[in-house]
Amino acid sequence: MAHVASLLKLNARVAKLAISGQWMTREDYRRGYDSVAPSYDNAWLKNLAPVTDHLISRLPAPCGLFPIIELGCGTGYSTENLSRKFPDNRIFASDISDNMLSAAARRTEGLKNISYARSDMLDFLRQWKDEAPSMIYSSWAIGYSKPSEITKLSSRLLARNGVFAFVVNLDDTLKPVFDTFQSCMFKFPGKVEKALWPSFPQSLKTMIALLEKNGFSVEWSEEGAKQITPPQDTAITDWLLQTGILAGFDSVLPIKDDPAIRNFFEERLQKEKDRISHHYISAIAVKK
Repeated sequence: MAHVASLLKLNARVAKLAISGQWMTREDYRRGYDSVAPSYDNAWLKNLAPVTDHLISRLPAPCGLFPIIELGCGTGYSTENLSRKFPDNRIFASDISDNMLSAAARRTEGLKNISYARSDMLDFLRQWKDEAPSMIYSSWAIGYSKPSEITKLSSRLLARNGVFAFVVNLDDTLKPVFDTFQSCMFKFPGKVEKALWPSFPQSLKTMIALLEKNGFSVEWSEEGAKQITPPQDTAITDWLLQTGILAGFDSVLPIKDDPAIRNFFEERLQKEKDRISHHYISAIAVKK
């Protein structure tokens, strides 16, 4: 009965927030990533780099000396690799976080074919006025926006035979973390401050169908899981708050500042820490 009562309270709370327009927004993501920019590379990037490297290694040569767009460049890891792989193409990299962009600029200092812009991914595509890009690339970012809209706009913008390449988490990624977050919402329904609606793809199959619907031919795809091992010398919650995994989610529930929520989160997650893994898909698609 207690579980049912908590569920009812939570549903009523979230419905009220949604009706009043209090949703987790891209501004919440921006603040979250601004906060984690100094710690992101050491706390998190090293877990993602091998999968990112594998995707970049498979990228075909662009269809001419047209621009390359990168969506959600973060601290510039992929930006640097794209710049070195395709030195004759201009790279236009965007991110919503000022602090992430500053880190990216430091990483890629001296590389002359990169331009940075502070922008939401969808806004960046919608406002693109330059020549048709030869490639639109994103690593680990489009799930924080609207993958269906990004796919549609990418198809519209790309030059013929242009490449749309990405790696993105699936909606069941890092399941122990987000199951624990949901448990916190059930435990503390009155402290939930915003509604949220996840946008990560459900499966590789659904993402391939979306690509094909928008005029792409999928040249290569991969589904995988990457085990994540939290550091032994740090509380898991403290580490997560340095990684970007919970960027924006602290606007939904005050996990940083409320000791009761923080302790409950840490206790639950300690029991599940050995099951934390990224579940992701990568794809390289060509515009027909």
